[in-house]
Amino acid sequence: PPKLPEPEVEKRLETPPPPPMVTLRFVSTPSGAQVYVGRTHLGDTEFSRVFRADAGLVTFTCRKTGYRDVIVTVEVGSARVVTCRMVPLIEEF
Repeated sequence: PPKLPEPEVEKRLETPPPPPMVTLRFVSTPSGAQVYVGRTHLGDTEFSRVFRADAGLVTFTCRKTGYRDVIVTVEVGSARVVTCRMVPLIEEF
């Protein structure tokens, strides 16, 4: 007898689980520094923001008028607090 084709098994596309998330808290001394990733302004310290735990190394830039920019690179999966210690600009007369 001729072989009948096997019924097609319904293939279900499994939805991958959402990636684990972590919350980073941003603080600065003094407070009120603007925090950026690239050109994107994330907020002014002190604040918290949620990131994907697998984001890897991320570089943040902290800016405040009258202070030098501070660049902080953290491993998002292991960090919990991003601290920017602002250094005053020295005005020359």
